[in-house]
Amino acid sequence: MNVSRLRNTIWIVSALLTTGLGWYVYEIVVVFRNSESLVASADVKRVLEDVEDESGPTRSLVSSQLVTETFYNFDWTGKPPSIVVEVDAPVAVDAEPIYVPIAEVLDVYFLQVDSAHPERSRTFIKYKTAANVQGEASTLGEVLSPGDPLAEPHEYATVASISFEDGVTFAFEDGDRPNESMRPEEYATELEIPKVDASSVLRPGVMSIPRGRRGASWRPTQTTKVGSDSFQIGLEDAEDLGENYAHILSNDVRHRRHRDPKTGKFDGIEIQTVESGSTAARHGAEEGDVIKSINGHPVTSVSEAITFVKNHQGEYSTWEVIVSNRGVDRTVTYYSPSED
Repeated sequence: MNVSRLRNTIWIVSALLTTGLGWYVYEIVVVFRNSESLVASADVKRVLEDVEDESGPTRSLVSSQLVTETFYNFDWTGKPPSIVVEVDAPVAVDAEPIYVPIAEVLDVYFLQVDSAHPERSRTFIKYKTAANVQGEASTLGEVLSPGDPLAEPHEYATVASISFEDGVTFAFEDGDRPNESMRPEEYATELEIPKVDASSVLRPGVMSIPRGRRGASWRPTQTTKVGSDSFQIGLEDAEDLGENYAHILSNDVRHRRHRDPKTGKFDGIEIQTVESGSTAARHGAEEGDVIKSINGHPVTSVSEAITFVKNHQGEYSTWEVIVSNRGVDRTVTYYSPSED
């Protein structure tokens, strides 16, 4: 078969195929357009309306968890929100008032009890630094009797009574606050200070001190110096010392307990300052004196000395006081006025 004949054959086949394809397209476009639909349009519409639309909102490519963490758990600065701690509402509690104990306000130095006339009893007190008392009372202390209030700002407390049994009893403006009692401080000592009588036996080593009346008829009104370290106590001074010793101790002298520098124990009463021309000065008290003992009985505090003298004032007419000053001891003798 030559090329010319083959080419003619290909053209003829191509023409036949083109004609057949064209006829097929004609039937689809023209014939089916004019033919009736196989499904009624009403049925098509009903089916479409019955189908539920499941398209829904357009889904985001960002997860909902990320959105929650960003907009709900964080603020716009990108920092976690402050942690809010829920606290229960406070519950009211009926609490008792808190009082400052009177022992933290003052010290009671000594008592003078008048059992026949309790209203005449007296006590000498000194305020502590923490009490914040102003004026002379803060440095000199006060002599108080029943019914007297404390110095400001503690005038809410009043001396209710003074007795040997309870000491000083304080009452308060607040009626709900119970009374408080204080006694002079008692110092521990190995020395026994007995109350002696006519049948008592003196302890070994204790010098004998004359008792009772001396028989002297000389009775000056003012204390008079009769020797280098001897004094005759005057009648007026004796009465003043008995009634106003608290005032004399608080105004005439400044004193404190003295410690032995070697042992560190209290061994006497140190006179720090003496007011010139005062009652204490007229009785021979000097700055730097340390009172060691009275009639052979060691004393380490003012309260001990006063207690000893009061317990034995009816038994001794002569009082020998051992005084040390700058390492030198001396004996100061006082003669009580006679009763004639």
